[in-house]
Parts: sequence; C-alpha cells; structure tokens
Amino acid sequence: MCRRSKLIIAVIVAFLLAVGSWLLIRHNARVAPSTVALEFCRRVESGDASRIREMTKIPAFLSEKTPQEQEHLLLELLSSEISSEGTRKLTSDGQFGSLSDIFPDDADSWAKSFGVSPNDCVAFRMEREGIRAELVLFKSNGQYLILRCNNVRQMAGEISQS
Repeated sequence: MCRRSKLIIAVIVAFLLAVGSWLLIRHNARVAPSTVALEFCRRVESGDASRIREMTKIPAFLSEKTPQEQEHLLLELLSSEISSEGTRKLTSDGQFGSLSDIFPDDADSWAKSFGVSPNDCVAFRMEREGIRAELVLFKSNGQYLILRCNNVRQMAGEISQS
C-alpha cells in the first residue's frame, strides 16, 4: 500500500471518529433531560404531588400558594399535559437543544416568567397533526427542573382530558 493510500485511509478514519464522537456527545446531552422527564411523568401519573413540586421550577403565579396548594394545582394542571408514552416519543423523536435554539420566539419570555436565563434551559419540541408539544427543563445546581410542559400527552395520540 502506498503512502498516499495510507494517508487517505487515516483521514477517513479520523473523520469518522470525529463524526462518531460528535454524535455521541449530542446523544449524551439528551439522555439526562430525557431521564428526568420520564421520572417526572411517572410521578405525575402516580399522583406523587410532593415529588412533582420538588422536580418543578415553581411558576410565579403559584409562588404565593402554600406547598400543598402548589402540589394540588401542579398535579391537576400536568395530568392532562403529560403521559409516559407521549414523553418517550417526544424525548426520542422530537427536536432537542438549547431553549433559544428550539423555541427562538418564546425562549426569552418563558425564561423571564420563571426568573431564569434561557442559557440555563434545554428543550424538546415535536409537532404532530397540528399540535406542538413543548417540554422545557432548567438546569440548576447540576439538577434539571421542569419549567414548561405542554401537549406532551398528544404525541402518543392520546387526547387531553381537560
């Protein structure tokens, strides 16, 4: 094998390794938020209201409520928005990235309403049959908190029970 052929093979191998590494990094960035979203969904489905509150960045409109009122309202609001199957579809098949990349028109206002930086948030987005599912997570102290959840149940073909 000539020297030129070896160089070409080395360049191709290096390129494939770089692409593989990039894909692995991109996939791993999605794993932690997906795991948190599925755990959160399980808590909603089981009615574990206190854990739901712990896993949620409390919106301003609930901050004046007692913890028990917050738990009750969160459980009531989220039960019609999220399901295990919808969450699995959204986190595996939906778009994923920074909040600003996934929802450029809404990122600043959503982050501002929770008093956080859009740079500290990641999001999943999926559109199906004219419905847009939204799941936004805020990373605080190495832990993801649910910031926004909308129409996730519908990604599994389930109808909201509003």
